[in-house]
Amino acid sequence: MSFPKYPKYKPSGVEWLGDVPEQWPIDRIKRSTISCKNGIWGDEAQQDENDIPCVRVADFDREKLSVRLNDPKPSVCSNFVARVEVAAGMDVSFWRYFHAAAYSVRLNTRSIKQTSGIQNLDQQQYFDERAAFPRHDEQTAIAAFLDRETGKIDELVAEQRRLIELLKEKRQAVISHAVTKGLNPTPPPNPPASNGSAMCRNIGR
Repeated sequence: MSFPKYPKYKPSGVEWLGDVPEQWPIDRIKRSTISCKNGIWGDEAQQDENDIPCVRVADFDREKLSVRLNDPKPSVCSNFVARVEVAAGMDVSFWRYFHAAAYSVRLNTRSIKQTSGIQNLDQQQYFDERAAFPRHDEQTAIAAFLDRETGKIDELVAEQRRLIELLKEKRQAVISHAVTKGLNPTPPPNPPASNGSAMCRNIGR
């Protein structure tokens, strides 16, 4: 896939970013946020009107960069999840893709602290990492482009998965047929082909 290029690029001074468009400023990630609030420890749900939906680590769909929580009621984050609120002038979807890209290059690993066998992200250290800041309209355009292109890729992946499932079914059907119906080692010979052209000549006489 080819991407339209900007007229000029500049060294970002950040190893994982490399060269960036000349007009994009470089700043700490924290500039893109207003707050980052940790989740809470809660009691077990009682299955009554006082229960509050809780977003857990297991509710995140990393492939689609979304949360699998379909509930219109206000919710809270679990103790292992933090809610990040983006600053004014920042496109939420763009920064969602940004953090996914940062995670893919393991930018977060040097901010991981481990105590008592549990890994925790040092938020201050992570948000002190540096990032490029396109204008808001560019952020929105980039996010919209990524929505379209990743959507197309997701459709292709889903189609390939359906094909794989069909092939698995066919594989199992071949195995089942062979072990239950057997294979005739001496199939009957094919009948000789009829001489249709000769018959036509005979009829015409």
